[in-house]
Amino acid sequence: MLRRALESKLETDDRAGFAECLDVIGELSVARGQGREAATVFGAAAAVRATFGVLQSPELHADYVRYSARAREQAGARAFDRAYEKGAALGVPEAMALGVAAASSAEPAVAGSVG
Repeated sequence: MLRRALESKLETDDRAGFAECLDVIGELSVARGQGREAATVFGAAAAVRATFGVLQSPELHADYVRYSARAREQAGARAFDRAYEKGAALGVPEAMALGVAAASSAEPAVAGSVG
């Protein structure tokens, strides 16, 4: 579902929505206790915003601050900063690939699915 949302945002040129989807994927990574992965995804979301010239809404920024603090606690400050910079260095295609990979691991298995 998240993968399709990412693809849809790019297909419809919803640049802010694409970055927001990445933020949600980062939040899910935090919820799974994967602070480093979350930091990389958050960095990718920031890179997408910078590339497209879009801003994070104030409401979403409050969530970002809360979740990024948790990710920093989970990963440790140095590891968080390195992972964030890794994500921030990605271009849009790489951010998409990262988002798809992280979304795939974030979605619960569907009953009867093989995996």
